[in-house]
Amino acid sequence: MGRHATYKMVAMVQGTNIVRKELGLPEAECLAADPRYSLTLTKS
Repeated sequence: MGRHATYKMVAMVQGTNIVRKELGLPEAECLAADPRYSLTLTKS
């Protein structure tokens, strides 16, 4: 999967979670947005 597709997918899940939170519904876990699971090197 391309990087842009991954970013778009993460943004869609995060946007859905905003609506779910406002409606009092359970939020979906989005591991792709968690820096601990990133495949790129980042400064700590």
